[in-house]
Amino acid sequence: MVSGDRDSLMAVMGHIRNVRKRMKEMDRTFEPLREIVMLLKTHGIPLDLGTIGDVDALDFLENAPMEWDNTVNKTFRVKELIQPMQNTMVDTIKAEIAAFSKKVDAFVAAFHRDAPFRWIDSADERGGDSCSKVYAQLDGFQKDLVTMEKQADDLEELEELFELATTRHSRLTDMGSELGRLKLVWDTICLANFLFGSWKPTLWADINIDDLLDETSTLTKQIKRLPRTVRDWDVYQALEQEVKNMAVVLPLVQDLRSPAMRDRHWKALVTVTRKHFEKTPSFALEDLLALELHRYVEGVQEVVETATKELKVESKLKAIATAWTNLSFEFQRHRDQVLRGVLHDQPA
Repeated sequence: MVSGDRDSLMAVMGHIRNVRKRMKEMDRTFEPLREIVMLLKTHGIPLDLGTIGDVDALDFLENAPMEWDNTVNKTFRVKELIQPMQNTMVDTIKAEIAAFSKKVDAFVAAFHRDAPFRWIDSADERGGDSCSKVYAQLDGFQKDLVTMEKQADDLEELEELFELATTRHSRLTDMGSELGRLKLVWDTICLANFLFGSWKPTLWADINIDDLLDETSTLTKQIKRLPRTVRDWDVYQALEQEVKNMAVVLPLVQDLRSPAMRDRHWKALVTVTRKHFEKTPSFALEDLLALELHRYVEGVQEVVETATKELKVESKLKAIATAWTNLSFEFQRHRDQVLRGVLHDQPA
């Protein structure tokens, strides 16, 4: 074997490794087989095991321990002969492992820096296209991780070949777990984006708040089932807040559907939210969500409460007006010549 021929050295070290790994197993194998053969012969049971190659199987079995010992001895003689080449390769392997460890550190740092752990501020950017971009980014990290893990496995095999202590690249394992958890969070984000996005075009008259609240409740439970280790992440906290906001807004939307609401009350809502809108026939849930009602809970509730009280007053006034409509008021001369008014029910 030529010095510096890495492929040949790897092949030889592979054979040495295989012999080394089989030594204990082979030592435990021969004696039980011999005992079985002797037991069968003692009971006069004929044995016809055929041949192994050109050698009778029984003869092969008889000579196997010696042949195995010869193989082991030859293996270790070769190992001694190539020891200088092994020493040189060991130094090379250690250098490769050190360089790879730095590469792992840089890779994990890039993952924590560039992976989508942070929330996207714009609601528009959190649409389907955003999810596609995020998944493409996560897929990129996954592919790179697989490549790095393959390199780690190759180095671990070299360590085994040259009987070096195994280097555990636990940061790759940890990153793989973290990547999986990050994908779970984004799966939930994209589900929330899809649901909320599908609700937005719903016209004012067609909004079914009970159904939307049920779906929001299911989504909230799904968020709570995510691993506890993700709860400190910005992206998780923002997702949780987004869904909480929707859970606050939907009951307010239900309140605003009160029949007590008049144009003046909708104008009051403009004042409360400081956002202009017009309640036209095309008015939809999206328009209400744009008002960020979760920021003005007390103000919205006050507007609805005022509208409800005013409706009660209007109803009472209407009842009074209706009652007076069915009455007539006449003046009659009394005996002391003083006029007095008399109410009469008008005939139907």
